[in-house]
Amino acid sequence: MQIEIKLKFYNPILQVALSHWREVYFIPNDVNEPIQLTPEFYRGDLVYRAKGKSKRYSYRQIKKDLIPQIIIVKKELQLLPF
Repeated sequence: MQIEIKLKFYNPILQVALSHWREVYFIPNDVNEPIQLTPEFYRGDLVYRAKGKSKRYSYRQIKKDLIPQIIIVKKELQLLPF
C-alpha cells in the first residue's frame, strides 16, 4: 500500500523538502525513494539526521534557501502480518 505525502517547500542546494518542521525528506537526484530525516537537538539547535547517518542538516541552513514548490512523495507503507 502506498501513501502520498505533499511537501510544500524545497531547498534545491541541500535537496531537502519539507511540509512542516516535523516532516522533512532528503530527495537526492539519483535515488527514487526519498529518505526521511528525523528531528533532533544538537548543541541547542534543531537539526535533522537520517537514520544510521552522521550528516546533520540544521533547520537554519534548510530555511535559508527555501523556495515554495509542491513535491508529492509516494512512500510504501509496510503492513505487518497477523
